[in-house]
Amino acid sequence: MKPLEFLNDDERDQLEELEDFADSQWSLYLSREIPIQKNLQRKIDKGIFDFDKSVKLWRYWADDANQRYKKALESYHPLSGKKPFSTNVRHYLAFKKAYQFLNGLEDLTIEHIEALEATTKIYTAFVYRRTPNRDGYLLD
Repeated sequence: MKPLEFLNDDERDQLEELEDFADSQWSLYLSREIPIQKNLQRKIDKGIFDFDKSVKLWRYWADDANQRYKKALESYHPLSGKKPFSTNVRHYLAFKKAYQFLNGLEDLTIEHIEALEATTKIYTAFVYRRTPNRDGYLLD
C-alpha cells in the first residue's frame, strides 16, 4: 500500500468515491461496520487489541464495499466496463477506517496510543523503504 500522498490523482478519486459509497450503504453499515466495531471494542476491553488485525478486519469491509459498488454499477450501466477499485485503494481505505475507529474512541489509554504509533512507524517504514521476502522478514 502506498501512503495517501503517493496515490495518483485517479487513485485519490477512487478512494473518495469508494469511501462515499461505503458510508452511504446502510446495509453495509449494519452487516459489516457495527460487528467490526463491537469486535474491536471487545478486544480493546480485554487488552488484546492488535492494530494490524484491525486493518485486516476493515479490509473485509472495504472489499465488501467494493463488491457492492461493482454490483450496483452493473445494474445501472451493464456495459460500463468500469473495473473495481484497486488493491491499493481498498487497503488504504481499510487502514484509514482502522485509524479513524481508534481516534473515535474516547477511552484510549496511553498504551493503546503508543502501540498505535509504534505500529504506524513500522508500517510506514515498511511502505517507504522495505519489502518483505518470502518468509515475511523485512529487507533493506
